Amino acid sequence: MLLFRVPCFYLGVRQSDVRRAGGLVARGTEGTGSLASQFLRTLAAQARAHRSPESIARSQHISVRYLHKLFQQDGTTVGQWVRRRRLDACRRELGRPSRRQASVSAVAHRWGFVSHSHFSRAFRDAFGVSPREWQAYTARTEGHNPAS
Repeated sequence: MLLFRVPCFYLGVRQSDVRRAGGLVARGTEGTGSLASQFLRTLAAQARAHRSPESIARSQHISVRYLHKLFQQDGTTVGQWVRRRRLDACRRELGRPSRRQASVSAVAHRWGFVSHSHFSRAFRDAFGVSPREWQAYTARTEGHNPAS
């Protein structure tokens, strides 16, 4: 469940009007509720991605500045490292037999990629094949043991 708090003055409505509308249901599967739901999920995914250096530093009990310094010594950035981890997770998920029915877009969105075309380019840059080609390859080679 995602929770968003938006001050009334940003919405351009009175607080009393918001209180009255608080009990209204907007289904996330149809109409305006569907549009708002997709937008808010994307917004939440982007917000999580932008907070990652802070949350990584906090979990390791170091400053964000020191975290960036550590990555700089390895010739990379925190953002590049996080992106690679997300791409690796997408590759694993797309290669799993139980996930073959999942669309590439669904997997990309689950791991915080908002744009399908951006995800496909990033995946190809990282692994040399498109996400669909990777899915097809793993389906063909499933059960094949190259060592035998």
